[in-house]
Amino acid sequence: MHELGIDPQGRLYMTMELVRGRSLAQLLGAAEKARRAGKRLRRFDLRERLEIMKKVCDAVAYAHAKGVIHRDLKPANVMVGEFGEVLVMDWGLAKVMVRREAPGLPAVVSDRAEEGALMEEQQGAMAQQMAVPEEIILMDREAALGAAAVQAG
Repeated sequence: MHELGIDPQGRLYMTMELVRGRSLAQLLGAAEKARRAGKRLRRFDLRERLEIMKKVCDAVAYAHAKGVIHRDLKPANVMVGEFGEVLVMDWGLAKVMVRREAPGLPAVVSDRAEEGALMEEQQGAMAQQMAVPEEIILMDREAALGAAAVQAG
């Protein structure tokens, strides 16, 4: 998001970057269609796919280091630009987490909203079919990204 504000009429507005490119899901679909037709795409070979996954891993590692869990990582939410730039999109279901530790007990990861942090969720505006249970299944980074890579094909 570039800017969030209130216009002279008192209406809330926000501006976001226009992202040009194709989703990873679209690229995978095109590659599969080409494979079935006995053709090979000039772009999007194994090396390029691995480079995309590396960039996704970098973005997810950064978010996790800041305590943010995406919760909807899938090929449709990864955009690939014409020049190889990779953006993880749709952070609408993301949660901000905090780690609590007590002497002699394992660390507990919990939702900051439950901890009373200054975070207000706009679930009322979210379509009912998009509602996600509050339980978050945490797994190590390699397992989560491996699952995304398997889905990516």
